[in-house]
Amino acid sequence: MIIDPPSWCLNQTCPCCEQFGLGFSTCPTCGFIVLICAEVSTVFGILDRQCGPAIGWAGSDQTCQKCGATEYVRFRNSTSDEVRALGFRYGDYY
Repeated sequence: MIIDPPSWCLNQTCPCCEQFGLGFSTCPTCGFIVLICAEVSTVFGILDRQCGPAIGWAGSDQTCQKCGATEYVRFRNSTSDEVRALGFRYGDYY
């Protein structure tokens, strides 16, 4: 049996699709955390506990802005501990 880890989403709407579903995703190579829109796969940076500027698209071969080693589509779900380490509190994400 394979158990997938939970996914965590920012409690804000996405600037590109105006829907909820900005998921926290972590680069498995360097640990860089981004938000990825569940609707259109736009990748956003995180700035001051908010959705930052668009930095890529997870539907292509674009790679991690920090290390350049891993494609955004291969990022894993961030853990709650990783999200809280960025300064987010319960209620800021679900």
